[in-house]
Amino acid sequence: MNRRGFTLVEALLAIVLLLALTATMGSFVWGMMGSRDRLAEATERGREWSRLVSLVGGAVLASSAESSGATFSGDSGRVRIPTHLMRMAEARGQMLELRYEASAKRVMASRGDASEEIASNVTAMVIRYWDGRAWTEEFDAAQRGGMPAAIEVSLWIGGEEQEAGESLRTPDCWRVFAVPDGGVDGAASGGGGDS
Repeated sequence: MNRRGFTLVEALLAIVLLLALTATMGSFVWGMMGSRDRLAEATERGREWSRLVSLVGGAVLASSAESSGATFSGDSGRVRIPTHLMRMAEARGQMLELRYEASAKRVMASRGDASEEIASNVTAMVIRYWDGRAWTEEFDAAQRGGMPAAIEVSLWIGGEEQEAGESLRTPDCWRVFAVPDGGVDGAASGGGGDS
C-alpha cells in the first residue's frame, strides 16, 4: 500500500485556481446586479415620463381659455393649464400645475389641493410655448389673447448639474403637445414627438 498525498505546490495551485474561479464568478454576479439596477432605473424613468405625458396631454386636451376665470400661463420651469372636461363635476375648472423644483431635483404636479411627485433625479426641465410664430419661454393667455398652439416639455435626467450659461445636452425625454383650438391670432397648431 503505497499512498501518495498532495504536495504543497499542488495544494497552493488548487487554492489559486479556486480563488481565480471565485473572483471570476463574483465579477460576473456583480455585473449582473449592476445591469439589473440600470434596467430598474430605466424602467422607473419610463414610468415617470409616461405619467407626466399622460397628465399634461390630458390637461392640454381638456384645456379651456375661459375656465372659471383661471388662465393658461407659464414660464420655462412651470406651467398652469386650466381644464374644463373633468370626470367629476366638483373638479371642473381646476388648474393642473406642473413645476420643476431644482433644489429637490424633481417635477411636481398639483391639481386643486393634491400635489404629487411626477419625476425624480431631474437635472433640468425646460417648458417652451409655440404661439404660432415662434417659441417662447413665457406665456400668459390673458396677455396674449389666446392659448398657445403647442407646449414643449424637455427633461434632463441624472447626470451632472449644468453650469449657468452652458448649453444643455440633448434632452433625455422630450414631447410637444398640440393645444386644440390654440394658437394666438388664429395661427396653426404644431405637432409632437417623443425621445
